[in-house]
Amino acid sequence: MHGNREIKQNNNTTSTKCKCTIIAPQVNPTLTMERYFKVPFSRPADIYKNNNNGLITDSRVIQQGLWYAHFNGQWIQRQIEMHPNKTPILLVAGRDDLHMCEILLDQTGLTCKKGAEILESEFETVWLHLGGAPTQKWRP
Repeated sequence: MHGNREIKQNNNTTSTKCKCTIIAPQVNPTLTMERYFKVPFSRPADIYKNNNNGLITDSRVIQQGLWYAHFNGQWIQRQIEMHPNKTPILLVAGRDDLHMCEILLDQTGLTCKKGAEILESEFETVWLHLGGAPTQKWRP
């Protein structure tokens, strides 16, 4: 009986060496792909007060602006809003989330809009020119 107990104990004290290999997770490139867009927009100008007779009238003037976006995967990372006669607005994810685009890239339709996608260098040139801080790239 004593011999059987030793065998059981020996079976319980098997080698603790693991023969498993660590496999790095596969990252879907579309989840980490960085893409850049430039979209012109127009909107009616604000209603203004006419200086001649004090009447409030609709100006019917269309104001042109530009919206730049940097998407990291499906989520917006940075965006620039440029309105006529106003200071450009630079927004960064994590800091300005409440003021940024909340739509997934695939849902925006930007990937299908002809001429909307721009090169990274074009976005970075505008970003840095307007005083945006350089960003460091995260690589999986």
